[in-house]
Amino acid sequence: MRKFVVILLAALCVAWGSASLADTRYVTDELKVTLRRGESTGHKVIKMLPSDTRVEVLSTNEKNGYARVRTADGEEGYILSRMLKVERPARERLAEAEKMLEALRASPDKLRQELTTTKQELEQVSGAYNALQQENQKLSSEVTNLRKTSASAIKTATQRDKLLSENASLASQVEELQQFKQNLQNDEFRRWFLIGAVVLFAGIILGLIIPKMRKQRSGGFGSY
Repeated sequence: MRKFVVILLAALCVAWGSASLADTRYVTDELKVTLRRGESTGHKVIKMLPSDTRVEVLSTNEKNGYARVRTADGEEGYILSRMLKVERPARERLAEAEKMLEALRASPDKLRQELTTTKQELEQVSGAYNALQQENQKLSSEVTNLRKTSASAIKTATQRDKLLSENASLASQVEELQQFKQNLQNDEFRRWFLIGAVVLFAGIILGLIIPKMRKQRSGGFGSY
């Protein structure tokens, strides 16, 4: 049953591939068919086309039943339309199917080996896919961590800038206080300097006045 299914599938594949070609025909199961110069038996024969010869149909004449065709080597001529089939001859398709079946029969070990190789390749692809998924998850986790780190770094930088600004403001205030202190010290120095000058000047004046006052008192006492 399996052999019959294989042959049937092979025949269907061949038939499907043949039918998908546009404007393509195959010479019928006749052994050989004449390709002529014109559309009658009176015209010269160009060549004899064996069965399964592929030709391209250029035009058809429904009245006399001839078709103008072109062979694979570029030769053009006329052939009876009834000698052309859309599908390849069944004999040729059957022969190909039998060859395929013989090839399958002759190489079961090769098929098993190819199947084993295919399974191994599939396992490798599956393993590579799983590895890629793990790598993708790892990269996604790293991206998330980087985003969190970046947000933290931005927040830290903002706080640092704020502290630097406050530090600059405090430094300016300290400088102003130092200048104010210096000014106060200068004013205090000037004030004490003036006091000292006044005391010195007063001492000089007193030093000049007191001796005179003593002399006057001494003279006054003596006159009595």
